[in-house]
Amino acid sequence: MSLPARVGLLRKNALLFWGLILFLSLLALTFLLLNVPAGFPQPQFWSPRPNHSVEVSTLYRQSLSLPEISIRQDAFHTLHVLLLVVAFVAYLGAIKSISAELPWRLVLAVTALILMVLVFLPPLYATDVFYYAISGQISGGFHANPYLQPPASFPNSPLLPFNYWIDITTPYGPVWTLIAAAMAFLASADPFWTTILFKTLGALAVLVGAFFIYTVLKNTRPETAAKGTLLFLWNPVVLLEGIGNAHNDILITALVLVAAWMLMSRKRVLGFIALLLATWVKYLTAPLAAFDLLVRLRSRRWKEFAILLVLGAVLTLMLWLPFWTGFGTLSSLVAESTRGLSGPIPFTLALLSRFLPFLQPALPALALTITVAALFAAVFWGLKHIWGMWRAGPAYSPLAEVTAWGTIAALIPLLLPRAHPWFLLPALGLLAVVWPQVPRRTLVVYVLAGLWFLIRAGTW
Repeated sequence: MSLPARVGLLRKNALLFWGLILFLSLLALTFLLLNVPAGFPQPQFWSPRPNHSVEVSTLYRQSLSLPEISIRQDAFHTLHVLLLVVAFVAYLGAIKSISAELPWRLVLAVTALILMVLVFLPPLYATDVFYYAISGQISGGFHANPYLQPPASFPNSPLLPFNYWIDITTPYGPVWTLIAAAMAFLASADPFWTTILFKTLGALAVLVGAFFIYTVLKNTRPETAAKGTLLFLWNPVVLLEGIGNAHNDILITALVLVAAWMLMSRKRVLGFIALLLATWVKYLTAPLAAFDLLVRLRSRRWKEFAILLVLGAVLTLMLWLPFWTGFGTLSSLVAESTRGLSGPIPFTLALLSRFLPFLQPALPALALTITVAALFAAVFWGLKHIWGMWRAGPAYSPLAEVTAWGTIAALIPLLLPRAHPWFLLPALGLLAVVWPQVPRRTLVVYVLAGLWFLIRAGTW
């Protein structure tokens, strides 16, 4: 065997080695989270429900007919952090081992094992999936309006005991409400099976997203396709937040990646529809749709611009028609900022204040000042980029637009006073598509996403 062939074989084996380590760490993490010790304190940054972890762990363990394994609380904490660190180390090792040609069958086999395990990982890091389920039951099971009636209005729901935000109406868009209604109906609102369906949807969304990352890169920079795909597909933040916790941001990610592929394929109208569907899952992608409209306007595609406006208006009307009762329908979205500060800036300052107590009195003012300054910087970048796009006119490329989408999708959660690590999933997907053009920007966002997740998870 020649030396280049041996080096290639070694790289492939190294990649599969790290992939198997990633799988084994997530498998061990699943078994660990299926056995949360009784009385274990719920981390304040994970879920406001004091017994959420124990109750959900018990629900999943009993539904899977698994015996309980007794683990001391201190050992549980240590193992949890250790397994998360191992997962990230394996991910980094895998990315470093990537070559242009991958043994895709083996990679997909390892990926399938990872996805199957994570479908059965208890969703302990947040209560969101249970809120999705009960809002879907309100719509599809109780034939009520989840934008007007909160979960507390339905005390007989088997999903209610697993929810914390029981006094708020749904803050999500009609696309997600319709999907949630279908999930709750198919699983008869059973807490275990409904969440399993959401997690399965998350796994499918991860695969769809990875497919379109690979497809776009294969058509633009073929030698970078393997790295860009695994950068997203094996990322622990994507896997644990998108599948483990079944956050709807992973569906948004799949939709914006479909939109990116459509834009690259000159199917701009279909791409805009995909962006609009993502927006009506969760509103964080609205700036991407607005930016896309602005690009169409500047390129003087008047007919296309008019079609987008009409299609967007008709689609929006159709989706909201079953739920709309006036602007009060959006009351929960308007009240989102009153539910606590969780964005990276206030979160980081809160952590620092634990070690620097003198910061505590000035914490609110300091967080506000830094957030406002960062927002002004982001607005300046946005205006500068829009000016550059405007000057470029028809020469402004689809690749440049997708790069702008990725940057916008990263800046929003990083600068919002109320945000969570899973808000970065669309940015991780979009930046994986354009990473050869903006490698440093991609690296920074991926590192920040990993650190944000690990620090929150480390509170156990």
